Amino acid sequence: MYYARKIVLRPMGGKTPTGGLPEPAPVHPDPTEDVSAGLVVVVYDSPTVRKMLAMHLQRHAFEVYTFTHGIEMMRWLTLSRRVPDLFLFDVRLPKINGYDLTRRIRKHPYFAASRVGLFTEEAERFDTLRGQLAGAHCRFPKPFTLSEVGQAVMKHVEWVHSRTKEGSDGRSNAKDHA
Repeated sequence: MYYARKIVLRPMGGKTPTGGLPEPAPVHPDPTEDVSAGLVVVVYDSPTVRKMLAMHLQRHAFEVYTFTHGIEMMRWLTLSRRVPDLFLFDVRLPKINGYDLTRRIRKHPYFAASRVGLFTEEAERFDTLRGQLAGAHCRFPKPFTLSEVGQAVMKHVEWVHSRTKEGSDGRSNAKDHA
């Protein structure tokens, strides 16, 4: 079974109730509980970068789930039935690259309001065009800073929330999409 890796800061040596495995996301979150600034999914093959991104975004009240590769993320999306506000993909991933993940997300009507950002190797025009053609909304050339990623995440999640409130994106305002 695959689990999303929700990075949780805890004291060193701390144990989790699930014996070290991260707890799976709730299938039906409580609609009255809205303490998160938004749901962000990060798919990056470097564990260090994944953890740094998750910790930085959690400091800004984002709920963050991280994955090593796209197939793992797609399974989690299917099982959890969650709709992230923003996906952040590295373009060079094992099994399925970030461009192909972006195309798959953009094709699915369930994620019509979700935004996609890509971490690319170079600041070349080709990478920008390829990302735009796949359906990405923003790009972070490597090396990137956590502050620039954080600012872009806030901007894109605010956009998603404004569109969801207006109801113009076809996505229900309800949190339970059963």
